[in-house]
Amino acid sequence: MQQADQGEAFWPSRLIEEAGPLVLVGAAYVVLALAGLQLASPHPSVTAIWPPTGLAIAAVLLFGQRAIPAIFVAAFVVNQLTLPSLLTSAIIASGNTLEAALAGFLISYWAGGLRVFATPTNVFKFFAICVVATALGSTIGVSGLALTGHAAADELIPIWLTWWMGDLAGAIVVAPCLVLWALSKPSGPVELSKSVFTYAAAAAIGLVCLGSLLPETSIQDAVSYFIIVPLLWAALKRGPRDTATIALIISVIASLDAAYRFGLSDVVSDAEVNTHIAPLLAFIISITIPSLALSAEIETGRATAQLHERHSLEARVLWKAS
Repeated sequence: MQQADQGEAFWPSRLIEEAGPLVLVGAAYVVLALAGLQLASPHPSVTAIWPPTGLAIAAVLLFGQRAIPAIFVAAFVVNQLTLPSLLTSAIIASGNTLEAALAGFLISYWAGGLRVFATPTNVFKFFAICVVATALGSTIGVSGLALTGHAAADELIPIWLTWWMGDLAGAIVVAPCLVLWALSKPSGPVELSKSVFTYAAAAAIGLVCLGSLLPETSIQDAVSYFIIVPLLWAALKRGPRDTATIALIISVIASLDAAYRFGLSDVVSDAEVNTHIAPLLAFIISITIPSLALSAEIETGRATAQLHERHSLEARVLWKAS
């Protein structure tokens, strides 16, 4: 009787332990998706700011196939809230889920799995995988809109390009940060304070370079390139986790600034939104991947040097003992 009581108490706790993180993943997916859709263009279901892709890929890497149902349900709910059509929502949610599942599978079997950000080669493999997986998700999503009559033929190419760019940027920026924080946390108060200082400095530089503090002139466009400085500093001094975190901070600042700028305008065309955001996304992707690769290379070299130093010390100890 006592064993039965223990079993009954065990199952609810195990259910909460296993299902709890997946419920959080689904809830976070919905929140991030609805936030990204505030800048929807050129279709109510399409936005160039789509962080849920990175969340979904990280969830598959961290939780395995258990995360797939949570991703599908969350994506279906978001699409139902945006475009109330069961068939359209199911098709788009299937594309969202398949791109994450494909990316997780390819990363696990070709790019080192959870060690995908440990070497430069794996970082570039991650980029290639994300390009392919997000292209699949975008194609399925746009096909769903076309088949159900929610997008005209002349809109399909702009919709696909925006969809793909938003998914790719979300994957490149969000997934590394989540995976690296899950695997590695600051070792103590001193390490944490160094990371926090680095983040604060990056945020300040980001506000100046990408925010609305400067007037919209050619000088601001030139100043925006200085945003690479905190990324390079993190890559050289702080490691992959902080490099990925700074890339995410920069992306958030850029996204919030875009939302602020377009929120001030009474009439903003889809072309204006994409003209501002698309180059920004391409710029963020182009500096994030090399920074992650550089950080991985330096981290690998640092680990190798420490290993050689330890072996040398052990050899000297053994020589003295003999």
